[in-house]
Amino acid sequence: MMALELGVIAELQTAEALINNKNCTLGFDATTQEGVHVNSIHVTTESNCFAVAVDELPGGTAEDYKMHICESIDTLADVYATFQEEHYQSCRKKIIENISNSMTDRCAANHATIQLMNRSCK
Repeated sequence: MMALELGVIAELQTAEALINNKNCTLGFDATTQEGVHVNSIHVTTESNCFAVAVDELPGGTAEDYKMHICESIDTLADVYATFQEEHYQSCRKKIIENISNSMTDRCAANHATIQLMNRSCK
C-alpha cells in the first residue's frame, strides 16, 4: 500500500512541475533486455528532473511510444485534477502547453514518435 501512495505522490509532484514551469523538456528512451522492451519517460524543468514512467511495452514502434507518453500525460493530468479539484481537460492542456522540447535518441522510431505526438496533442 505504501508503494502505491508514494507513486501517486510522485505523479502529483511531476504534474505540479509541468503545470508550474514553462519550457519543460520531455525525454524518453527504450531498451530491450532479455526479451523485455522497457520505455522510460522523464521531464526536465530548468532546475529539476522528474521520472514520469518506466514501463514494459509490447514493442518498439512509434505508435507504442506515443501511446505510452500520451497515457502517462493523461495520468498526470488526472492525478493533478483530482487532487486540486480542477477540470481534467484544462490540466491536460496546461501540461501539454508547457512541454516545449523533446530529447531522445536519433532513430527513426523516435523521430516518428515526436511527429505523432505533435499531431495528437493539438
